[in-house]
Amino acid sequence: FGYVGDSFNYTLVLWGRDGSADIQVGTVDRASEIIPDFASFGLGNGGGVKLNTSGRGDMLWLFPNNEAGDQAQIVTVK
Repeated sequence: FGYVGDSFNYTLVLWGRDGSADIQVGTVDRASEIIPDFASFGLGNGGGVKLNTSGRGDMLWLFPNNEAGDQAQIVTVK
């Protein structure tokens, strides 16, 4: 990563077309990140995959081809 330290704080500001704003703040701790064996894979209906990781915590899974409302899931890695 070069210029990014092991831990850093961030502020994310999102502006809506109507002038509304949403602000999120947080901390990223790269020393405790979860690193999967591979970053991307495809599954057919009812398919599955075993994915080894080097860490524990919550992972955000994105499924952009699913129907709206079923495109993201948080998975806890133990």
